Amino acid sequence: MTDTTVRAIYDQDILKVVDGVTIVDCEAGDWMFGIGIQAYKTKVQMVAQRIATHIRSWYNDCFFDYEFGIAWRELLGHYNTQKPTALAVRGMINKIPEVTKINDLSLILDEDRRLSLYYSVDTIYGVVEQKVNLLL
Repeated sequence: MTDTTVRAIYDQDILKVVDGVTIVDCEAGDWMFGIGIQAYKTKVQMVAQRIATHIRSWYNDCFFDYEFGIAWRELLGHYNTQKPTALAVRGMINKIPEVTKINDLSLILDEDRRLSLYYSVDTIYGVVEQKVNLLL
């Protein structure tokens, strides 16, 4: 984070705003806003955040694009969901224009619906290697 941004704190579902600037926790995958364009992510960091946001999105849950997201409800309703889940994640990553190649994708989905994803992708800006954990 730059020194011109502040981090908001979650406290029992109440978002606290500090100094009039709302910043949501990047680790939680929420959007981050700052003061001016210098606070926005660019190049590799932008693509990494875009991939994580796409993966965390539920199909038919985005108010401006009902076709966006992964159909997590349908995937979680079946046994042996490892392969269909991997295919859905791979398809979502491939839809991102800056991604040129998926080098590695592995996932673990346990019985408590905790999903751990690791992926390495080539982008037009460089390589993104990232781990995303979700509770579905």
